[in-house]
Amino acid sequence: MFNAGHIKQLLTTLLKIIINKSMEATYSREDDKAQSGVLLPLSDLKAGEKGVVRHISGGMGVLKKLLNIGIRTGSTVRVLNTSAGPLIVAAEGTKAAIGKGVASKIVLEVIKE
Repeated sequence: MFNAGHIKQLLTTLLKIIINKSMEATYSREDDKAQSGVLLPLSDLKAGEKGVVRHISGGMGVLKKLLNIGIRTGSTVRVLNTSAGPLIVAAEGTKAAIGKGVASKIVLEVIKE
């Protein structure tokens, strides 16, 4: 039989799957330059592009690290460099390096300048 803990874990997992699937449907990049209002993972932005964080998926470790460098839902993030290795980003007056795996868990609403 299932206990309350199993049911809660199952419902949490299903909710994450539903949210991730609905978010995937909104990701798009038509041109070389992202269009304003489009939702994209941070890992898809190019140097000079910026956006507002709309969703972060990941565990507590990822969330704590991102909070420490000023990245949270509603904050503005600018990509400074996308060369080999981690992305260099600026958020809330802080510059930081973020691995591409973590960057793929951060969904931004692109701001076109």
